[in-house]
Amino acid sequence: MAITVVGDPATNPRYYRKLDEIGLAVHRLPDRRVAYDQLALVHTPSYLKRTGDGFSEEWVGRRPDLVVRASKGAGAALRAASLVYRDDARKIFVPDGGRPHAGPDSSDRGCIYNDLAMTAMWLKRRGMKVAVVDLDG
Repeated sequence: MAITVVGDPATNPRYYRKLDEIGLAVHRLPDRRVAYDQLALVHTPSYLKRTGDGFSEEWVGRRPDLVVRASKGAGAALRAASLVYRDDARKIFVPDGGRPHAGPDSSDRGCIYNDLAMTAMWLKRRGMKVAVVDLDG
């Protein structure tokens, strides 16, 4: 069985080690930062300005490094969705994705950007039906 993994192995090395241990054939794709217009599908301009400047309710002070990491996680989720949309991959794992708790104008529970809502909106605009099931409330 093969799986496509979108993300940076340095961000979550334990996932990549586990995939190697299991013996899955892994096709690795790098992450990339998500574009502003994609984030604007679910976040307000004022929130994107604040986070773009490195600020969030999740930490004290300015942390552009954490915003870059969140942007790459959202970019990886969107890249995975585009692979599915184009039928280029069937089984995809995004170790740094799955951050559904950010609201339109706020972060929550470590989620800076709501990559699930953004990806769902991106797919819906392309005529796909989308269901998101949040199991951790």
